[in-house]
Amino acid sequence: AASDVYKRQAKMHMVINEGKKEMTIKIDFEFEDVSEIASFFDVMKQTEDMGKTLGDPSLFIFGGKYEMGKKNIKRLPSPKNDLDDIDGMEMLKMMMSSATYTTHYYLPGKVKKSNFPNSTIDNNKVMVTNSILDVIDNKINLAGEIKFKR
Repeated sequence: AASDVYKRQAKMHMVINEGKKEMTIKIDFEFEDVSEIASFFDVMKQTEDMGKTLGDPSLFIFGGKYEMGKKNIKRLPSPKNDLDDIDGMEMLKMMMSSATYTTHYYLPGKVKKSNFPNSTIDNNKVMVTNSILDVIDNKINLAGEIKFKR
């Protein structure tokens, strides 16, 4: 239920390394059911406090609906980003030119196959990494499927 998402706890960890010119933001959260993920993203997009902290949250919260089977998980296609009217978009693109958007999937069994673009498989983990600008500009399809053994 969407109201249950408000009760979930998320952990955010940010590391800025000026020497390497890197900034890493890691958000960890647990869900009882994959349907809660879409509700979580909807709540994040509507949160004013986050918007005040990070700028327009839709730049960094891409959303996603998932379906979980006994031996697979699917990320369904998301609506396209419409960010043309955001102030300072060109400046943001210059600042984020080398930034990546990475999703880690941890499965309950060994991964057999992933058809996510730019994914790597390591036993029961799949890591999907893309340029954040490609994601923002809708050049990358974040949908895909992972099949695994139980």
